[in-house]
Amino acid sequence: MYYSKEEVNKALLLWYPKFVQAINEAIEAWQTDCSNAQSHFSSTSVAATINDYVHEKLSILMHQEVGGECFVDNRAFTIIVDGKFALRPKKVDKNLRSANIKTSRVNAIKEQDYSLPGLESEVFFLTLGYKLSEFQELQGVYIVMEDLQKAVWSIKIDATNENHEQLGFDLWQQEVEAASTVYPRKKRVRVKTSAANTKEA
Repeated sequence: MYYSKEEVNKALLLWYPKFVQAINEAIEAWQTDCSNAQSHFSSTSVAATINDYVHEKLSILMHQEVGGECFVDNRAFTIIVDGKFALRPKKVDKNLRSANIKTSRVNAIKEQDYSLPGLESEVFFLTLGYKLSEFQELQGVYIVMEDLQKAVWSIKIDATNENHEQLGFDLWQQEVEAASTVYPRKKRVRVKTSAANTKEA
């Protein structure tokens, strides 16, 4: 099962502001509770703690919303939207790649070749990525489709739907324009005949 960027954008559009709000609240809660102690922890510990806060806020969100659910598989937290999309909340780097230990499970997820145990329907795996500054300030939230090597495509989401509605319109407009393109006919070239050649002998 594969969904294009356009299909994902359309299906998840109404969720974008909710995702951003939940992740914002998680970062703010972490800053309130833990930022003063940051210097005492390794960067890995800080990232793991922030991720726990993100999981908590998203778990609350998904239990409140129709069409949303949470799934924990081998201690890995995933949110399911409409039984079709499995989003893994992850901190991402500047290339929008999530940091994962390369296990057979992770590889199968990135190859869209993994079934969540106990879930009847097939799902399309995506990363719900959040990018942080060196001071752990939120710089962006993204929907990312990853493969084993790279971020294949991404959508930067925000607290409003305006940009994403425009994205959907632009993609639709491109399709319409491509379908209705009329290629210009070649101009006919007329060869001029000199007056001397047209005179009667």
